[in-house]
Amino acid sequence: MVFCLLQPSKGRFHVPWLLIRCFVFVGIVFFYSMGTYQRIFVWKDELTFWEDAVKKSPKKPKAHNNLGNAYYNKGLYKEAIREYKRAVFLFPNWEKPYNNLGNVYALQGLYKEAIENYKESIKINPNFYKAYNNLGLIYYHQKNYAKAKEMFQEALKINPNNKYSIYWIDTINSQLGLME
Repeated sequence: MVFCLLQPSKGRFHVPWLLIRCFVFVGIVFFYSMGTYQRIFVWKDELTFWEDAVKKSPKKPKAHNNLGNAYYNKGLYKEAIREYKRAVFLFPNWEKPYNNLGNVYALQGLYKEAIENYKESIKINPNFYKAYNNLGLIYYHQKNYAKAKEMFQEALKINPNNKYSIYWIDTINSQLGLME
């Protein structure tokens, strides 16, 4: 790069152009280096990354949903619920934030709210097998084994390679003494 800055002109080097090119080159490198340095702080963890994304794109439901996931992973459930609800507000026909809301409510023992959100997720996308799995798990914890098994079987119809559903169906069958 330095060699291309040194261009002879009639046997001599033009120092002013050389200096200008060097300053421009150094300026560009400095500019991009500072941008990279500042982004390091944003990329330091999942939470700061998605907080920055929401700050820069407050109307993007995916950013809110993923910020909700970051809060959820940190155990900040109140904040996660807020972000999932914001994602639902911005895009009510997206199944994932409903499913994620269900997960937070289930973790807090709010099964009624969890069931409502899982059902809404299924209503939006009947092929979203994860919501069936989550609903099945709620019913299992409520000892409604027949309903739980039905949900896991629905998930298995959608995704036959879903080992999670197979595990829970086998668990229910062994508890009920039914081996299939």
